[in-house]
Amino acid sequence: AYFYYSTNGPSWNRYNFMSINNNVCRWNVGNGEYADGVHCNWDGMIVEIEFNDDDSFRGSIIPRELGLLTKLTRLQSVDTALIGRIPTEVGLLTKLTGIDLSSNELTGRIPSEIGLLTQLASMWLSRNSLTGRIPSEVGRL
Repeated sequence: AYFYYSTNGPSWNRYNFMSINNNVCRWNVGNGEYADGVHCNWDGMIVEIEFNDDDSFRGSIIPRELGLLTKLTRLQSVDTALIGRIPTEVGLLTKLTGIDLSSNELTGRIPSEIGLLTQLASMWLSRNSLTGRIPSEVGRL
């Protein structure tokens, strides 16, 4: 629920999850593996967050509390108008295999803590306003 409220959930255009179902594991639209929303494992732990092509997050930042989702394997929020910095807490997501935050309004540096994500196979951060060099820790993945 924190992710929902910290990203201005009540104004999400395409997603009306909260009014439909309070169970975060049922916050998805579409069918199958590629449905937008939140996906959980059998234990009810969030393993994927995927939102695409919706500016409903306009003006929202990625919450630091994202780091509490320690079972998360995929984070995808493409063209959703997120702003601000990528939080250093992303380094706590040690099961993450893919991250795609492309086509947003993210600023600042890529956190070196991404280098802690030893299972990371793909990372897409293009079409943002990130500055600085790619951290050397990322190059060691």
